[in-house]
Amino acid sequence: MAMHLVFEKPHAGLQDSYRDLVREFLDAGEPLVPFPLAFPNEDFRSFLDRLSACARGEGIPAGFVPHTTYWLVSDGAVVAVSNLRHNLTDRLRREGGSIGYGVRPSARGHGYAGEILRRTLLCAREIGLAKALLTCAKTNVASVRTIVRHGGVLESEEFVPDRAEEVQRFWIDLAPIPGTL
Repeated sequence: MAMHLVFEKPHAGLQDSYRDLVREFLDAGEPLVPFPLAFPNEDFRSFLDRLSACARGEGIPAGFVPHTTYWLVSDGAVVAVSNLRHNLTDRLRREGGSIGYGVRPSARGHGYAGEILRRTLLCAREIGLAKALLTCAKTNVASVRTIVRHGGVLESEEFVPDRAEEVQRFWIDLAPIPGTL
């Protein structure tokens, strides 16, 4: 992992790097995870305004919840993106969970998934969540390992017809560790 990592909310200073990250997902034929990667970003100011509004719970579609997007930046490049849902709906309990995250395909294997998850879990605790639900495809072994390494306890798995695959659900307890703030 690179020495200089920054965890931050999206901003215009990294517009080109962010767009490169989205392009890498598309070029690899991979789904855009987390879902805000699919938001149009041609007008980057409007894109940033939309992300800010989503975090405030403004202008979100029916059935959605307020959610905050974060970037993990390594040496000036956006290497990972996470999305923290501020609460859960029945649909998110089935698939989606409290946190979604994705790592730029060319940056995988360097510990960025674990780092963005760790930092997003801290944000989840800061907004008052007692536990976080993470869901992922059973076949996504790297993500399963990352979730378990960060305290994920398997609750269940279910075949999701829309995805045509088994989805696993893990809970991570966010209770403060005794002796820490």
